[in-house]
Amino acid sequence: MKFKMNKKLFLIFSFVVFVLAFQFNAFNTVSDKWFANHQRDSEGLVLGRLIETSQNGFNSKGGFLLRQLENVKDVGYTSNYPYMINTEKSGGGYIQSFGFQGYFYGVIDKFLVSNEITSLSTRIFVLKFITSVLVASSLLILLNFFIAYYGYVAASAAVLLTLFSPWWIVFSNNLYWMLFLIVLPFLLNLYFLQKYESKQEKDKAYKYIYISSFITILLKSLAGYEYISTILISMVIPLVFFAIKNSWEYKLFFKRFIFTSVAGLLGFVSAIVIHLQQLKSFLGSYDKAVDLLLFTILKRTHGNPETMKDPLMIASLKANVFDVLAKYFNGDMFGGVKFWYVIVLLVLLSILVGTIIKKRQLIAYQSIHKAIQVSLWLSIFAPISWHILAKGHSYVHGHMNHLLWYVPFLLLGFGYIGFATRVIYENFGKLFKIVLLSIIILSAGIVSAVQYYNGSKIEKAPLIFSNDKFRLNVKGNYMYVTLLNCRDFNLDTRFFLHLYPVDNANLNAKTDFNNADFNWSDSKKYAIYNMLSSNCIRQIRLPNYAIKSLNMGQFNAKGRVWQQRVNMQNEKMVKEVVPFNLSDKNWTNGIRHSQAMFFIENTFENRQSIKVGDLLKFSHSGERTVSNITYSEKYINISLHGEKLSPELDGYPKPVLLENMEKNNE
Repeated sequence: MKFKMNKKLFLIFSFVVFVLAFQFNAFNTVSDKWFANHQRDSEGLVLGRLIETSQNGFNSKGGFLLRQLENVKDVGYTSNYPYMINTEKSGGGYIQSFGFQGYFYGVIDKFLVSNEITSLSTRIFVLKFITSVLVASSLLILLNFFIAYYGYVAASAAVLLTLFSPWWIVFSNNLYWMLFLIVLPFLLNLYFLQKYESKQEKDKAYKYIYISSFITILLKSLAGYEYISTILISMVIPLVFFAIKNSWEYKLFFKRFIFTSVAGLLGFVSAIVIHLQQLKSFLGSYDKAVDLLLFTILKRTHGNPETMKDPLMIASLKANVFDVLAKYFNGDMFGGVKFWYVIVLLVLLSILVGTIIKKRQLIAYQSIHKAIQVSLWLSIFAPISWHILAKGHSYVHGHMNHLLWYVPFLLLGFGYIGFATRVIYENFGKLFKIVLLSIIILSAGIVSAVQYYNGSKIEKAPLIFSNDKFRLNVKGNYMYVTLLNCRDFNLDTRFFLHLYPVDNANLNAKTDFNNADFNWSDSKKYAIYNMLSSNCIRQIRLPNYAIKSLNMGQFNAKGRVWQQRVNMQNEKMVKEVVPFNLSDKNWTNGIRHSQAMFFIENTFENRQSIKVGDLLKFSHSGERTVSNITYSEKYINISLHGEKLSPELDGYPKPVLLENMEKNNE
């Protein structure tokens, strides 16, 4: 498969489509809602700093990023999902990192204001656009590398697969995460090794690599310590590739590997020193600065759960590493495709291409394929390292850390898919076309079967409503809306979903319901229309409190097209619950030390089954009446009338029986 292509035009085209995707989600890789709202809380820290800097200078409030206060207002950045910012003042500092973002974007923001660009929405757009451009420019280094060593098919595959990678797209212009800083240590080292590979002054490459490794790791660490193990490992992968390709001596490789690693570690340590000095100035002493930094590290890694107060932090530190890893291997890459599916595909392609090269004695491919393979499969340890070393962080941040698969494992994997396609086509020609067509048909069949299977699983989940048009099931903390024949609905018409809580105190709004209106395209796709079923299913996240009823339908400019009211309190969904398995200074076996209270996992079934006034029966303490219920994202705290419970005799794993309604009403 030979392509005659102008490299400059290819790179310019790739840059343009990257910027369009990163800044505007131009190819609809993700829903508009996800693209607009992903990690806005983190980005709000940067905007809080910029507002503070514009009012009081770079070093006010320690120079840290700043949290958002209430009394926010729409600054006009987007229309469908307004950007809500407190433009008057900011809250306390986010002191867990130095806050390099505030200085970097602060300088640009000052420049914009000095040139009479005062609209905050315009300034946000420009800052995010610059971020998109920097991320796109960084990826050109990788494409240039692919063109040189993998071929244009690989580079094209990398462009296409990156454009349709949801996790990459939603991070690409975020002001807090500065995605270009996450990949630059890897990409700059790749750039210098490629640039000076065949030149007489190639020793210069290593001087640049050591300097680059120090500076890029320093800047990334000053912008936050997240993902640092992944980034440090990714940084040395280019050395592995060129060492194998060019047959470096082991001694020479280890020398360059150690020097590069030390340079990166020095950058990391230097960032910690700078951050400690900043904390000392802000907190008043080095002891306080060191204590805060150690606490931050321990709560995100493998610290003592008994030192934590937040139940989620406690659970994260108690979590099994293998369970955390399983969460990320089973994560949704796109459209129901799990990350482990892609890993298996890369394994199969590696075996197939390796066999072709060996059997057909393709000498021209042998050394380059070996270099590609070793660097690819070593790079998988970059994301895995963070999930192991920072287990606590990955447990809590399942809505973010799937990004790590791309640094640099999937970026290299995308290129390898293109490389493998090229090798197979060049050696099998017509047979390749037949095999490719068969794979496409087989894949379509498998995807349809998987979606049909997913739909059948939902059918078996607890049913809360069903008629001849749609069905509502619940599983975990999600409700699944199944339209029984997609063709009967106009999916472009907006859906309304009003959730009425048992206790209105759980609402922050003036209305008596939680407005969860949605566009069908915005809600998470669970299963789509396919040849095996006319159903289409969407996953909707439910609030963490008990719901009395819901009203759902569709509406347009003329009014409501259809609606259905559903009573959610017909019967209890569980007959018993078990106190949560947690013990610390305040709780033992899920039982509160200081008062008659216990807590359970917050699931839909649990919260729908218990309400204030209900009668519960404990193994030792007998019957107790529920006096109050509070909900958090993960747990339900249940207060009771009467004396304190017995942690040993009433707590985990003893069941708590939910008395039936008939007895409750006697």
